[in-house]
Amino acid sequence: MVSAPYTSNGGNVYIEMTPLSIGVKNMGEVDNKPKKIGSPFKRALDYARSLGKIDGIDLQDLFKWLEITQRHVGEAINKVFPSAFSLCFLGVADIVSAVNYCPREGLISLILGEAGYYLKWIEGKRNTLRFCDDLSEEEKALGDFLLFTLHDLTTNIIYLRYMDKKEAKKFLKQMAEWKRWIEANYGSDTESGNRLDQFMKKIFEYQEPAEAFEACLKEKERNFSPESGPSIEEEIRKTIALASLIGDTEAELRGRIAEIKYAEKYPKIILYRLMGGRVIVGIPDGLASEFIYEHKSPKDKGNAKYALERARLQTDIYSFLFYRPKKRIQISIDDSSIPDSERFLVVEEDTNPERGRKAILKVLDMINQFEHGIIPPEPPNKNRCKSCEYKGRCYSFLSEAMERRLNNSSRSQETLSF
Repeated sequence: MVSAPYTSNGGNVYIEMTPLSIGVKNMGEVDNKPKKIGSPFKRALDYARSLGKIDGIDLQDLFKWLEITQRHVGEAINKVFPSAFSLCFLGVADIVSAVNYCPREGLISLILGEAGYYLKWIEGKRNTLRFCDDLSEEEKALGDFLLFTLHDLTTNIIYLRYMDKKEAKKFLKQMAEWKRWIEANYGSDTESGNRLDQFMKKIFEYQEPAEAFEACLKEKERNFSPESGPSIEEEIRKTIALASLIGDTEAELRGRIAEIKYAEKYPKIILYRLMGGRVIVGIPDGLASEFIYEHKSPKDKGNAKYALERARLQTDIYSFLFYRPKKRIQISIDDSSIPDSERFLVVEEDTNPERGRKAILKVLDMINQFEHGIIPPEPPNKNRCKSCEYKGRCYSFLSEAMERRLNNSSRSQETLSF
């Protein structure tokens, strides 16, 4: 077994998945032997060719391999969990929306975001396996390769043409190293695909010890450096370039940029917990030994109190998933015309895990009713509807989603075993 060329979370490359608008099902629909490299691979290949000679790398061959590799990863994921669109994986932020603001909006966000939460859960499960020393050296390398494919490959193929030449060449060399590693250790796509299948099955069936999240956090803390990584300007540039891939609205993009500029820096880990036959998935903006950190950036002072309410419930849910006695909430109003003394606010208070648990139960009950044909009511405050992206079509969207779910007999909750 040849050593892996790159490692994550404590090695040469730091991998942090981003929410994906690409569904897991779609990842497995790439033709096994494509005659032509498809978009977005073709756009990335065209830009790569403009960079000139890159250490003898055959770019056409590399990009064909990448496209096939992404298919293999998608198939490995789907084999252990055939559909990522059955409302089993629930995100904390959308649970808060359903409880605090509008149950319909929250439910729609949960349905649309489930594929991303599922991928986050895979990454979180792999991390607890790694940090609890339950992986062989080969499995650690396979885990790094899996996350490289899901995160770096997915985002950087889109972002490649926005990189400067030095950064782009570095990424292409990294991809080529992974290709050589797979070929040296497995020889064929079939063999590597079979090994990925086995590894995904292990991830899916892994039962974490009670101290798993603590182990993950301690490992992140050992390798955490607020000064490391790209500059603020580079992070903003990449965030803007990737906004369409992630599916950001204008407000979400503004919030991401504000977080890059103003948020405090703490280690992050993926939290998850099985509850009511579903998996709750969340990523706090930061974790420390005594507190959970959350940053919000409302666009004006009028929205600040709502942002604070949202952050309070989010941190309470996080404290239920992974207990911390305190919460630290930072509010940064994204309006430079306001004096700094009014723009920035920090709130520190005790967490309330029981409040978080009750919020989850409320949403689980709403989902169970939805599965029995009951669509949630509109919010009591109709002002919420004025700015909602689903305004005027939330009922029809949920009706169609319900019909698709009733017609989909490929998997039921009873088939899940975590």
